[in-house]
Amino acid sequence: MPNTSEAATGRFYFPSPVGQDAAGMSRKFDPAVAQQLAIDFAPERAARHTDPETSKAAARQAAKFRTSHAGRILLALQQHGPRTPKELEQIVGLSVVQIDRRLPELKKAKLARVVTLDDGADAVRNGCRVWSAIGG
Repeated sequence: MPNTSEAATGRFYFPSPVGQDAAGMSRKFDPAVAQQLAIDFAPERAARHTDPETSKAAARQAAKFRTSHAGRILLALQQHGPRTPKELEQIVGLSVVQIDRRLPELKKAKLARVVTLDDGADAVRNGCRVWSAIGG
């Protein structure tokens, strides 16, 4: 049974243990486990009631991707520390566009944040803002 934690805007589910070695200390990103990770965001209307059924079906399918993509991104930030969307692309196998769509949702759910410098400015690396997971 997966560990369950609740956030202010939804639930996120973490399958148990991610790629642990004999000592239980591995920090390696495990794509198979990440595929199981899902974040349940507050409901958002993806299609209008007047849309054709094909649009409604596409919206339902997109909702599935949305939660698993966010989970994969969050897991990568937790395991690898602060990263840019370009760096996350290499870790989680999603495009920068997909990652850029999910990061603000993770921020809104208080699961991720933009790293800031001492002067309050956003940390930027290679033209991209640096993001980190909030909490452990």
